[in-house]
Amino acid sequence: MGIPLWITVTSLILVVATGIFLSLLHRRRQHGFFRKYGIPGPEPDLLSGNYMQLKKDRIEVMEGWIKRYGKVFGFYMGERPYMVVTDLDVIKECFIKETNNFYNRSNIFLDFEPFRSSLIGLSGFEWKKVRSALNPSFSTSKMKMMTHTMSQCVEEMLEVLGEHTVRGEAVNLLDVSQGLTLDVIAKCALAWQVECQRNVTDPMLRAVRKVLLDLESVLVDGLICFPPLRQAIEWVYPYSSYHDVTKQITDNLSKVIDLRRKKQGPRPTDMLQLMLNAQEDHENATSA
Repeated sequence: MGIPLWITVTSLILVVATGIFLSLLHRRRQHGFFRKYGIPGPEPDLLSGNYMQLKKDRIEVMEGWIKRYGKVFGFYMGERPYMVVTDLDVIKECFIKETNNFYNRSNIFLDFEPFRSSLIGLSGFEWKKVRSALNPSFSTSKMKMMTHTMSQCVEEMLEVLGEHTVRGEAVNLLDVSQGLTLDVIAKCALAWQVECQRNVTDPMLRAVRKVLLDLESVLVDGLICFPPLRQAIEWVYPYSSYHDVTKQITDNLSKVIDLRRKKQGPRPTDMLQLMLNAQEDHENATSA
């Protein structure tokens, strides 16, 4: 004789309800982290922490918290705690004197390849090692070496504005600023020649705009508030349009890096070349 359907359904409901209850209980305990150490901060919501408050207007909300809670306080994104420090003396202590203890950073939203191995995704000892090798590349003098490339991007923007003026057409400044920003990033950091300032349908520009719009979606809210759900992104990502654009970027970078390491083709002064130089200098110093 089989188990009655009502018993099976009731058991499933009890299991799910128990799981939800234990999950919420765990979250409430997580939300007591800062209170345990006497660190002030806004009271978190059970489901979203302080994320929904912060989403309204990040700058205004953060400024309000600083005025209310002082130079050191904590808040929560979902159940994950974040500490804000605006005291310059404490910041110097952490990142200069105690840099060996404060070299890590939180995991990125897309915690899978190829993002996990990227500069924005590295963490722990790997990030510490790469950061020490790349630090010289971000000096003021090195940044100034890319001024010519940036100036070319600005000149193209002025040409585009001039063409609109000649035709007597209105200008969408949001499109212009987005095109300029992406043009600078693509040419200075990704070694990629794009036409996003003149072509509003440029694939890379469209992909970036889609990402910015998706960041405001309910789906992203849920993934931030409930981190375990992020596993689903890794499964869906290979079939998304983001995968195609990312693959184009990584394939192009791999090709350019290979040519530059072989001393073939042009070697313009961009962020990629500065990082390659820093890596080469670091390897030479290590082997010496």
